[in-house]
Amino acid sequence: MTAPESPAPDRLAEPVDPVDVVFPGTENLDAAAVFAQPGYTAPPIVTEPSAIAALVFAMIFFIPAVPVIGVILGIVALNRCARLRRNGRGMATSAIVIGAILSAIHLMIALLWSTAG
Repeated sequence: MTAPESPAPDRLAEPVDPVDVVFPGTENLDAAAVFAQPGYTAPPIVTEPSAIAALVFAMIFFIPAVPVIGVILGIVALNRCARLRRNGRGMATSAIVIGAILSAIHLMIALLWSTAG
């Protein structure tokens, strides 16, 4: 049994500068804001703006077609929250549920209104 050969000096890996290393989820952080104070401060929590918009549109129930827009925006927000690792998943899920329930209520009212006359 022979010992493995050590790599030749010309084949050694280049040293990695720690400044060039990017950790997942920290691509969009401002290093000056994180390290501005003594010690490490946590980066600010970012909520997905489309999740907020989805919840607002889902809650506007007095205009019949708007909760459907809230459902669509909620689905988009869920995808963006997963892809960009942002907060807002709960808001997007509630927008989908609330928008679907309000859209169903609007549909039932429209059907009852049309058959009553």
